[in-house]
Amino acid sequence: LMRLGACDYITKPFEFDEFLSRVERNARGSHELKSRQSTLGVSSEMQTLQKTLVKYGQTDFPVLITGEIGVGKESAARYLHVHSSSNGCPFITVNCAAIPGELLEKEIFGAEATPEVDQTELHRGYAERVGTGTLYIKEISRIPLLVQSRLFELIHEKNFARIGGTTAIVFNGRIVVSDSSDLESAVSAGALRRDLMFKL
Repeated sequence: LMRLGACDYITKPFEFDEFLSRVERNARGSHELKSRQSTLGVSSEMQTLQKTLVKYGQTDFPVLITGEIGVGKESAARYLHVHSSSNGCPFITVNCAAIPGELLEKEIFGAEATPEVDQTELHRGYAERVGTGTLYIKEISRIPLLVQSRLFELIHEKNFARIGGTTAIVFNGRIVVSDSSDLESAVSAGALRRDLMFKL
């Protein structure tokens, strides 16, 4: 039970005062943990960032987070998710640097069962599985241009079709993307679509 998330245990027979003491101590610890998780930092810059994220959390706009590797872009994305109407819904991370480019389209948009291309089972992509939650896409500049085009349509039209399918599936989630590179340079080099950058 401890491995599954229980915070403490007490053996029987037990003293009731000790039982209440344990409950109080664990409740206080849970509150302190929640307090630590509900902040990104204590500096004035981080406090300003938190206020900005809370403000955008009240909208359904796509959000682009940039910064060097290790500055906490995913933590900021999760903070935005927690302070939005999507809190309690799925938060799905797609790391484009870790998924081969040729698989990204299938992983994000899914694929119909089409034996002629060796897709024997229906595959539901992240965009479908996220429901009304947040789809967080890391390292957007690593996405192939074809998939970038589909991502632009997903944001713009709020629907998509699985690979091999024609039925439009409504997208009710929120798109949050991040990147650690210079995106203006990526646009100039043709690695990132200008219309997608503008939309984000």
